[in-house]
Formats: sequence, C-alpha cells, structure tokens
Amino acid sequence: MSLSANVQPLRLEYQQPSFIAEVGVAVAYGLICWQVLILRSVVL
Repeated sequence: MSLSANVQPLRLEYQQPSFIAEVGVAVAYGLICWQVLILRSVVL
C-alpha cells in the first residue's frame, strides 16, 4: 500500500516536465517555421 502511494506522486512529477518539454519543442518548431517563411519571402 505504501509503495503504490509513493509511486503516484513520482508519476505526476515526471508528467509535468515532459509536458513542459513538449510545449518548448512546439514553440521552437514554430519559431523555426516562421524564420524559414521570412527567409523565403526575403529571397523571393
């Protein structure tokens, strides 16, 4: 019983950083896409 009680808080702690990492990757990917579009518009 005590082991299962200790495992659940660890899972919650591991889920939050992964969510933050996913948001960071999405923001970085969006910024890269914007830079590519701007570079293409400048070149054309």
